[in-house]
Amino acid sequence: MPFEKIIRRDKDYLLCSVPSHNAVGTELVERHLHGKIKSAGFQFPVPRQMPQNGFCFPRVPDKYLLKLAFVAKPGGIKAIGKMSGKPKIRLVIPASPDETKKYFILTNDRYFTKPFGVFVTPQEMEQHCRFCEESAEKTDSVLLMKGEKLAGMFSLIRREPPGVEPYLLLAWSCISPELTKTERLDAHYQISRWLAKKCMGAELRAAIHVFNVRSQKFHFKLGMRPVRVVAQLRPAGCRAARELL
Repeated sequence: MPFEKIIRRDKDYLLCSVPSHNAVGTELVERHLHGKIKSAGFQFPVPRQMPQNGFCFPRVPDKYLLKLAFVAKPGGIKAIGKMSGKPKIRLVIPASPDETKKYFILTNDRYFTKPFGVFVTPQEMEQHCRFCEESAEKTDSVLLMKGEKLAGMFSLIRREPPGVEPYLLLAWSCISPELTKTERLDAHYQISRWLAKKCMGAELRAAIHVFNVRSQKFHFKLGMRPVRVVAQLRPAGCRAARELL
């Protein structure tokens, strides 16, 4: 007997509720992801703990791409850790939309396209490029700087969909993997305080690829929690990301 409950069915998307994230496996995904349905979401109760290896859904085969929806209630973001004695990381607000656009393009190439581009769909790559070109004036952005060098970037966009409470989307988030442990902890502390102030009065949402376990853990530390995983068929030419888990 099916254990899931269908919540919503649109033209090419279906959303179900399931009793646990551990319930998401091959049989469940294949029962709903076929025909006109191009992506299927599975909503589950908020987990209390982050698994050591992240939320990786090992019972879902590599022919599917999986992305997690993380959410934090208004005021739910918390500062991570504390600042070191002599921090080398500082937050800088971009001077203009043109500067924001420049850093979108740079960070997209450096922190997304090069390490992860072969693991996502061509459509997502196009969305990223379009975001870089069109979203600079719509975002509330901040840069992480180490001296005069870019060390990361975070951007928020306010969404006001009809029939839903307005919320903030964490549309851009990246931290340089080249930072030392102390520098990374300083970056976490500073950006978490920035996000906490920005999100006092609004829900914060983010979408994270399942293969990006480091990002999962960071968002979990912030106070965000996964509430849904969305599956779609992996297109030809898009490599399986199991090797990243």
